Amino acid sequence: MSAKKLISVVIATYNRKNLLKNCLRALFDQSLPSKKYEIIVVDDGSTDGTKDFIKTYQKSHPSLRYLRQPHLGTTKARNLGLKKAKGEIIAFTDDDCIPKKNWFEEILRAFKKSQKLLGVEGKTITDGQATPLTSQIVNLKGGAYQSCNIAYKKKVLEKIGGFDEKFTLPHCDDVDLALRVLKFGSIYFSPKAVVVHPPRPTTFKQELGRIKHIASEFYLFLKHPDYFKEKYGHKNIFWQVVFKNSIWIRLFHLKYYFNWIRKNPRIYLKFFLRTTLEIGLIILLTPRFWLEYRKIKRWPEKSLFEFEI
Repeated sequence: MSAKKLISVVIATYNRKNLLKNCLRALFDQSLPSKKYEIIVVDDGSTDGTKDFIKTYQKSHPSLRYLRQPHLGTTKARNLGLKKAKGEIIAFTDDDCIPKKNWFEEILRAFKKSQKLLGVEGKTITDGQATPLTSQIVNLKGGAYQSCNIAYKKKVLEKIGGFDEKFTLPHCDDVDLALRVLKFGSIYFSPKAVVVHPPRPTTFKQELGRIKHIASEFYLFLKHPDYFKEKYGHKNIFWQVVFKNSIWIRLFHLKYYFNWIRKNPRIYLKFFLRTTLEIGLIILLTPRFWLEYRKIKRWPEKSLFEFEI
């Protein structure tokens, strides 16, 4: 493999070997010649045989590289991939995503529009049957800056120090990265650089774990107050994150999926009970979130998420 590549794609993974297979097959089938790109899989301490699976693929796909770290989280895994990447452009996608065949070419084509461009955000769609009990990402118009479909010039990522590793959970770290890049240049939205994010069933345990993401939003908005004001106006961060972004949005979803009571009453009832319990837990934990918010506000340099749910 040559030392220099046009584009490197970094994929962080943890115990999702079967999903990763589909992602890699789509990347192996890219219209861009394989000598112009590299695929870097950063294994965040998987125990499901991911290493052996990747080693087998490497025999027939020299563009595939494998890096491994202890289970330290997605943010550190992506930074490791960034550090080792040889491409002039660093693209990111997730192990459960399927990039379209021309994904690499459309990213590179978008960067040619202007030398001032520092990033390219692609369009993320879903397929299959989404239900109230699945998780999927959709970004049709840009401005979400999700790490499942975005690319940057490597030089700007090195300049800003990559992902902020205080985001110990995979939430808001990608938006923070984009906001820091935007201080030096622009990010272009390319609707032709498409990634498919299929619906994935979620468990109650996974949904409860996402409640911790509230602290990530505190950190993001306290770190970028201008972005918060632009997005929500002159409002209180704590009120917006806990009551609007966390409780109100769940109530909205109950209403949005209400037609499922006719489609599949069993699924909607399960969704209703799960969502009701989540809202109750958020209300119960509000005092602890307040303490976390105050801590981040006073000492943003300290690590987050010291409490367990």
